[in-house]
Amino acid sequence: MPFGRKPNEFPSHLWTQCPNCNEMLFNKQLARNLNVCTKCEHHFRLGARERIELLVDKGSFHEHDATLTSGDPLGFTDSKPYPERIAAAQVKSGEKDAVITGEATIGDNPVTLAVMDFENLSRNPDDDWIGSGVAEGVAAELARVPGLSVVARAKAVKVLKGLGGGADALELGHALGCRWVLSGSYQRMGPALRMTSRLTEVSTGRAVATEKLDGKLEEIFSMQDRLASSTAAVLNLTVPEITDAPAPPSLDAYESHARGRRLFHQLAKGTFEQARELFEQAIASDPAHAPSLAGLSAIHAMRFTFTTDKADLEASARYAERSIAADGNLGEPHVWLGYALWRQWKVEDAFREERRAMELDPANPFAPYFAGWCRMSNSHVSAPGLTPSQRTTTLPLCPAATT
Repeated sequence: MPFGRKPNEFPSHLWTQCPNCNEMLFNKQLARNLNVCTKCEHHFRLGARERIELLVDKGSFHEHDATLTSGDPLGFTDSKPYPERIAAAQVKSGEKDAVITGEATIGDNPVTLAVMDFENLSRNPDDDWIGSGVAEGVAAELARVPGLSVVARAKAVKVLKGLGGGADALELGHALGCRWVLSGSYQRMGPALRMTSRLTEVSTGRAVATEKLDGKLEEIFSMQDRLASSTAAVLNLTVPEITDAPAPPSLDAYESHARGRRLFHQLAKGTFEQARELFEQAIASDPAHAPSLAGLSAIHAMRFTFTTDKADLEASARYAERSIAADGNLGEPHVWLGYALWRQWKVEDAFREERRAMELDPANPFAPYFAGWCRMSNSHVSAPGLTPSQRTTTLPLCPAATT
């Protein structure tokens, strides 16, 4: 490997970059290791033909209908004619159709196979914000249910990547130590939106409930609220009402914020600036959009770790205070206000903010972390009002706080 060469300078026909650990892998070595990263054991997706090759006796597969291709009997058109979508999918996949059929032998036993290529060729990556936005919205609603502990989405995504990205609900649930896993998907066709969800009991693998919601994109807020409520109802729980909740944001603000959150969670210096621009776009559409104000507070707090510029701490506190004024039920701005105060050595005030953040958003991983640092920084800071679960969350993150 040439010294000093950047990853994007490696020829793609010779090298592949692991999306989990960023290691550059020689394609032949990756193939010998069955498409598993030799450094972090990330499992790459396999195409239909690769799966067939691994499954059947060597040289035994004989394909049926190799020239068969999809048609368009309905003359379907959304943003582009369906034949154009088919042609683009064929170019991208190198296949005539999404399913490959044929005959082969496995251990000298004759079999008939039909193997689908599960790569999603039709999904528009520009719509990825919908999935992440709805997931965070539903998780936030469920986190308010008394007696229900919700794992932060960022942690779930990190664990899922560690499992290779292709883990099912059972594997993810066991890795997280959860009793249930709520998974879902969405489909968008112009203004029409469909959400589907599946609640899986980890101990048995049984689908406790499935749901399909159809609506329009501008109804996304009510759809995610319905999804959260129906999930809680299956567990014989109820999402508590918020009497002083702010009005739903504009769709433009919601989209900009959701896109910004996806970039923020990458926790990289370059993506912070992109996230900041998107949060500012959201505020331009809706000046009182509390989640975007909290996002800007987080950006400036994280920027401080790079710049050590006090102006960033002041901006972080200012945006957090605006967010709290816009929505007093949001936990995140208290996290970053507490961080800014702690960095200014206002430790008692900082601890109170982190405690409030844990009350409002028990799943937020930053609040107990910073609360632990507050206690470590000042032995006079006590923990009145913390529940046992909050204390046990804080103390392992900061062992010095036990003194």
